[in-house]
Amino acid sequence: MTDIIYRRAIKADYPALLALQKINLIGNLSSAEAEDGFLSVEMDEWQFEKINTGLGIAVAILDDVLSGYLCATSYSYSLHFPILRSMLSKLHELTIERKHPAAGNTFVYGPVCIAKSMRGTGLLTGLYGELKRIVAPHYRFCVLFISEKNRRSFNAHIKLGMKPLGMFEYNNDQFYILGAAI
Repeated sequence: MTDIIYRRAIKADYPALLALQKINLIGNLSSAEAEDGFLSVEMDEWQFEKINTGLGIAVAILDDVLSGYLCATSYSYSLHFPILRSMLSKLHELTIERKHPAAGNTFVYGPVCIAKSMRGTGLLTGLYGELKRIVAPHYRFCVLFISEKNRRSFNAHIKLGMKPLGMFEYNNDQFYILGAAI
C-alpha cells in the first residue's frame, strides 16, 4: 500500500475524524461489529483541535479519503479525562525496559481508529511510525489503554510491539495498560 500518505492532521481533516470516530464508537456497533474493534471514548472537534495543536494526530490518507488516525496527548492534558486519570494513576507501578515511565518522559497513545476496510493492511504500523516521528524528540515512552473486550485492538498492538504492563478498572470495565519505548 504505497499510495497511502501519512502526515499530521490539519483542521480540514476534523470532519473526517469525527465521521470515522462515529462509525466506530462502541455504542454505535452491534456486538458482532464490536468484535472487529471499537472506540471507547467519543471526542468532539474542539478536543481533536486541542490534541493536534498539542502533541498531534497522525492521519492516513488513501485516494483523498482519511482512512485512519492516531492521537498523542501529553500527561498533563490526559489528566483532564477520568479514564486516562485512572490509567495514569498506575504509571508509578509500571516499567518499560526496566525504566519507569513518568509525566516528563511519557505520552499517552490513542485513541487510534482505522476504517474497517483498511484493518489488517499495515495501516496501524504506518500511523505509529508517523506519530513517533512527530513526538519522538520529546518523549521516551508511550502508554495506552485498551478495553479487555477489544481483543482485535489488543492483538494488533501486541503485533506493533506494545507490551502489556498492567490492568485498571473504570466504570466497572477492565482495561489493559500497554506501553512501549519509542
